Amino acid sequence: MAEYNLASLILPEKTVSFEFPDCPGFEIELTFLGKDEMQKLQERCTVKKLDARTRRVYPQLDEEKFLDEYVRSTIKGWKGFKIKYLDTFVLTVEGSYDEDDTVNYSHENAMELIKNSSLFDGWVSDMTTDLSNFTKSSSKKKERKSKDTSKDKEQAA
Repeated sequence: MAEYNLASLILPEKTVSFEFPDCPGFEIELTFLGKDEMQKLQERCTVKKLDARTRRVYPQLDEEKFLDEYVRSTIKGWKGFKIKYLDTFVLTVEGSYDEDDTVNYSHENAMELIKNSSLFDGWVSDMTTDLSNFTKSSSKKKERKSKDTSKDKEQAA
């Protein structure tokens, strides 16, 4: 029987590409962060505050910095994000643009979408916190889960 060192078998993170439900071709590269990586992220975004009443210092999460670091750590890119899909996530201005043009990935674009779309924010959170989306044995589950999510939306409507 072989003896294994678990530390050498555990990945701190893993990136997988997912297609957003009801947006054919819109693929987002998401990263699962292990517990240790998530704790490091929270520590980097925690600041010390002074309670004037008690004169004690206490830690507080800097939510703005956390969101920025979280998006940087979990959303690694996307492709196929067409202008016409934007209406799925947010209200948009009327304009003279080609609906089939694509929105390139940038950290700034990802931040705008996360900040302004609870649908996108929730989907990213759901996908990146479900370990089964990133395990070897779940490659078929990933396709099914993405399709199931779109069926759930249809049933809710």
